[in-house]
Amino acid sequence: MKKNVDIVSRGVGVYLTLSGCIAASLTFPCHITKDTFWDEGDTVNCSYRHLTQVPRDIPAGTTTLLLNNNDISQLGPTDFNNLTELRHLDLSTNVLQSNQIAPDAFVALGSLLYLDLSYNSLCMSNECFPKSLYGPLRLLKVFKATRKYAIADPRGIVEYPFRSLSVLEVLRELHVSGIPNVAIPSDIALLKKLQVLDLYLGRLSNISAATFRALHGSNIMTLSLRDNGISQVELGQFSLNLSRLRSLQWLNLSGNEMSALSEDLRHSLDELSERVNFSLDISGNPLSCTSCASLPFLCWLRATRVRIVAKDMLTCAENHNLRVVSISLEDLEASCASAAPGPSLLSVAGSVGFCTLSMVFFLYVNRWRMRWYYYSIKRHLRQKDGSTQDTNHYRYDACVVYADADLNWVAHELIEQVETDWALSLFVYDRDSQAGFPIAENIVQSLETSRYVLFVVTPDFCDDKWCDFALNMALLRDHKSLVMLYIKPIVHDCASRTLRALMNPRTRCTLVEWGDGEYAQSLFWQRLHDTLLPTSDSDMLLYRLAPCTHRPLLLSE
Repeated sequence: MKKNVDIVSRGVGVYLTLSGCIAASLTFPCHITKDTFWDEGDTVNCSYRHLTQVPRDIPAGTTTLLLNNNDISQLGPTDFNNLTELRHLDLSTNVLQSNQIAPDAFVALGSLLYLDLSYNSLCMSNECFPKSLYGPLRLLKVFKATRKYAIADPRGIVEYPFRSLSVLEVLRELHVSGIPNVAIPSDIALLKKLQVLDLYLGRLSNISAATFRALHGSNIMTLSLRDNGISQVELGQFSLNLSRLRSLQWLNLSGNEMSALSEDLRHSLDELSERVNFSLDISGNPLSCTSCASLPFLCWLRATRVRIVAKDMLTCAENHNLRVVSISLEDLEASCASAAPGPSLLSVAGSVGFCTLSMVFFLYVNRWRMRWYYYSIKRHLRQKDGSTQDTNHYRYDACVVYADADLNWVAHELIEQVETDWALSLFVYDRDSQAGFPIAENIVQSLETSRYVLFVVTPDFCDDKWCDFALNMALLRDHKSLVMLYIKPIVHDCASRTLRALMNPRTRCTLVEWGDGEYAQSLFWQRLHDTLLPTSDSDMLLYRLAPCTHRPLLLSE
C-alpha cells in the first residue's frame, strides 16, 4: 500500500513539473536553441512575433538574441540587464526612435560584438548616437544603423555620427545610410580600426569634390555604395581617389544607374589591382551592350585583372536575357566603325572644337582681367555722366582688404597706427565705400585709387569670397605694391591657390607677420612702415616673428 502511494506521489510530481515547463513555454514567446555559432550559450529567436517590447525572462546564458521584424518602439534601462554574455543582438526592422532608447539600455552588454539597429526610425546626427549609450559596448566590432528610407533632403539637420561612435574603439564594420550633399567628415579618422564602411541607400548621385576626401589615407578595406542612384563615376567629380585608399580591396557599386565605367576609373582600378587582390561589384546596373560609347568599357571588362563579382551573370540594359560576356565585341566594333563620320566631317568638327576650346581657354585665363576692365569702365562711365565724383589717381596711400570678422583689429590696431601716428590715408571698405554701388565696383575703385594694397590674412580671410575677389583683382597690379599682413596662422589646405602663391617668399609682394609679444609687434609696425614709406627700392625679406601652431602656409624655398 505504501509503495503504491509513493508511485502516485512521484507521478504527481512529474506531472506538475511537466505542466510548469509547458506553461512556461506557452507564455515565453520566443524559440530557444543551442547557439551553434559561438559553441556556447543559447540562441533566442523572437523574430516576427509582433512584440511591442523586449520579452522578460530571457535566459541569462543567451549569446544570440534575435528581436528583428517586430513592433518594438522603446528600450528600457533593464531590458538587457541579465544578458552579460550576449554577443549578437539584432533589433532591425522595428519602430525604435532615438529618444525612446534609455541612456543606460546597453550598460550590461560589455561582451556584445554585433549590434543591428537597421531599418528603424533613428535620426542621423551625433546627438542621436550619444557616447553614454554606446560607451559600454567596448568590444563591439559590427554596428548597423542603416535607415529604412533614403534621406531625400537633409537641409543641414542630419550628419554622420562618426564623432559620437568614436567610443567604439575596436569597431571594424559600420553600416549607415549615406547623406546626399554632405561630405564625410574628418571625424571618421577617430574610428581607427574601421575596415568596412557601408553607405547603403544614400542617394549619393550628386557627389562633390570633397565627399570622400576624408577617406584618403584611411584603413578602409571595403567601401559599399550600393543602391545610391549613382549614374557615373568620374574620378574628378566623384573624388574617389583610389590611389589614396591604400588598403581598399573591395568596392561595391551595385544597384546604381551606371551604364559603363569611365576611362579614368578603369585605369585607377587596374593600377590598384596590381598592388592588392581587388574586387569590384557592379551588378544591378543598367550596363549598355549596344552603345559605341560603352565599347571601351566592354573590352576592359574582358581583359582586366580586377575580379568582377558575378561577371558571368551581368546582364545588358537593352535585353535582360542577354549576358554582357556573350556580346560579340568584333560585331560591335564593325558596327561602330561603319557608323563613324567621314574624314571631312571629322576634320571640320575637330577644327570647330579646337577653336572653341582655344576661345574658352583664353577667356578662362583672362577672366579676372576682363572683370577688372568691366568694372573699371563702368565706374569711369559713371564719372563721365556725373553720377560719381572724379578722383585723383592714388587718392589713398593704401586700401585694406579684410574679412568682416577682422574689422575690430583693422579699426583698433591698423587704422590707429597708420592714419593717426603715420598720417597716411587708408581706404577701409566699411568706412569709405560708396553707398548704393555694387561691392565689386567699390573694390575695383579702392584698388585703382590706392598706392598699396594691404591684405589682412586670417582664417576668416580664406573663407570670404569678396576677399578672394579682391585678391585676384589685385594680381593685375605690380606685385611690389601688394602687402600681405599675416595676422593669424592659417591651414595650408584651406587657402586658395592664389593666396598660397602670394604667400610664397619668392614672390615680389611684401609679407609681414603679426606676433603676440611687444617686441614682435614693434618689428611688425617697423616692417610695415618701411614698406609704405620706403627709403630704398630693395626687396624686403619676411621676418618669421612667431612660431605657427598649424602647418606653415608659406611654400618651402
